[in-house]
Amino acid sequence: MYIFLPACIFCASLATGLALMCSYCPDVNSTCLSMSCTSEYPSCIAASLRMTIGSLNQDALLKLCSRSDICNKEGTANFGDVKLFGKTQCCSADLCNKDIQFSIPSMSTTPNGRSCKTCYAGSASDCEKNSVNKQCTGNQDWCLTASGKIGTGSFYISGCSSRDFCDAAVQQALSYISINIENAQCSGVMDTYRSSITHSTMILLASATMFAIKVFF
Repeated sequence: MYIFLPACIFCASLATGLALMCSYCPDVNSTCLSMSCTSEYPSCIAASLRMTIGSLNQDALLKLCSRSDICNKEGTANFGDVKLFGKTQCCSADLCNKDIQFSIPSMSTTPNGRSCKTCYAGSASDCEKNSVNKQCTGNQDWCLTASGKIGTGSFYISGCSSRDFCDAAVQQALSYISINIENAQCSGVMDTYRSSITHSTMILLASATMFAIKVFF
């Protein structure tokens, strides 16, 4: 009976050795570490995010293990003075995300025939009072309305968005540039998509980050 014990230990060690290793970097300028992925997070991801307020940019580059359903997405959103840019890149070889650099899509200036109510304010009522109807451009063919927190303050935004920014998991990634979306609604040409913090995919990146914290701390 005991003859099988060394074999079991060997198999367990082999399984650990075969786990995907990803570079873990919680921010653009942070020191990167290596993390071992579980089967729930089978890809290495590099997520680039930018929030522009006027002429000021706030950037984030997050690298860690990821679920595959938030891989290879990119999008932009225009709320007037506030603009969002995001891109995720995934790969499946050990430490393959280590050398991926910060990269975001450009925002087209070509009108696409769609228009959305555009505003950025601390409340829905203030946003409504100051909103303007704005022509959407490029692949921003959805109208996105969202509310939540930026730091300790509340915000309400409305404007043109590409489809990937309507994805709840992508919205969750915005927490890394201090944007915490609590409720969102996207209206497209054919349908409407709603998300909130109760939506299961809103916690994908947060769960992956908590996994990384448990590994290293």
